[in-house]
Amino acid sequence: MNKYLLIRYGELILKGKNRNDFSVHLYKHINTLLKRNNLSKYSINRGQTKIEIKFNEDDDLYKALELMKYIIGISTYSIAYEGKSIEEFQDLILGKIKEDELKSFKVEIKRRQKTKESTYEKKVEIATNILKATDIKVDVIKPDITLNFELYKDKLVYIHEQFMGKEGLPPGSNGRALVLLSGGIDSPVAAYKMMARGLQLDFLSFEMPPNTSQKAVDKINSLAHQLNKYQPKLGKMYYANITPFTDEVRHSYTDRYNIILMRRAYIKVASLFAQKKGYLAIITGDSLGQVASQTIEAQNVIKQAITYPTMFQPLIGINKKEIINVAKDIGTYELSIVDAEDTCSLFVPKNPVTKPRLETALLIEKSNDLLPEIIEHIHENIRREEV
Repeated sequence: MNKYLLIRYGELILKGKNRNDFSVHLYKHINTLLKRNNLSKYSINRGQTKIEIKFNEDDDLYKALELMKYIIGISTYSIAYEGKSIEEFQDLILGKIKEDELKSFKVEIKRRQKTKESTYEKKVEIATNILKATDIKVDVIKPDITLNFELYKDKLVYIHEQFMGKEGLPPGSNGRALVLLSGGIDSPVAAYKMMARGLQLDFLSFEMPPNTSQKAVDKINSLAHQLNKYQPKLGKMYYANITPFTDEVRHSYTDRYNIILMRRAYIKVASLFAQKKGYLAIITGDSLGQVASQTIEAQNVIKQAITYPTMFQPLIGINKKEIINVAKDIGTYELSIVDAEDTCSLFVPKNPVTKPRLETALLIEKSNDLLPEIIEHIHENIRREEV
């Protein structure tokens, strides 16, 4: 009886001629993650709808099972046993029934290949064997356990444990993008959402020394580190010092437009950097209506600042509760609520404009000849930090 890790494809199974390209990305991601975690003694087989991984040691299999929660692009992952007949699995199944003190069961079978016997006949055979060996009862409505099998022409596979995977497309299968990463709850979730659409991400955050401390940088780094667990290639973490811009704006204009001007500066710097590095998109964590800079009027003014490339806002129509639920699921929520300075909160005025006018924002920017030079200076001095 063979024991292995069985991975079923998610959305990528719907792809036509491109399915192989997507499955190769998934295959490489799994290989990379296993080796990154010092697992090397295994064999891996990639099929049309699944990946099977056989390990030399059971401990390695269970370590790999735990790592699968970081793989985007799979429907389910399971511990599977392969044999010729139900008798090979009987001790395993009866042990499970006894250990968990189960009172009822049902059998489910998926036929993966054409076979002589029907799935119903196989269900009866399996159930009969179990009933003969124990006092457990059949209950097809509310069983204590469902025994899942897959039927092939020359073998039977017992799915001993099955877990739901993270659906989506494998990161990197749709290109590279840059996410504007803050220390809040939203932007890490936006990053994850776009990873699940096949994007490999790098991160850009804005700092405002001396007002932002090393603690704030450490917080951002920890978020990038957590997000990198979901990528086959570790994303790079970049920082831009926005202080020259905020100092110039703070001393020159009415403060009601401060946060709008800062967000436009973010986009301008990110656009220059994206063009330089060849990113295909910029990603932000904006959700419509949450704060003053996220009204539809504010978003129109801010997005006008982008020159290259396109901009994605995957959370734009998602409410805060949904965002928090995703953050908890991907492990960023506890990191995001750590108390640390944030550039936007440090610069937000007491009465920010909620319905800004593009003409006013452009007039303020054009009235200071230094702002374009400052934006270019910030871009040229972007630094990278290891995470």
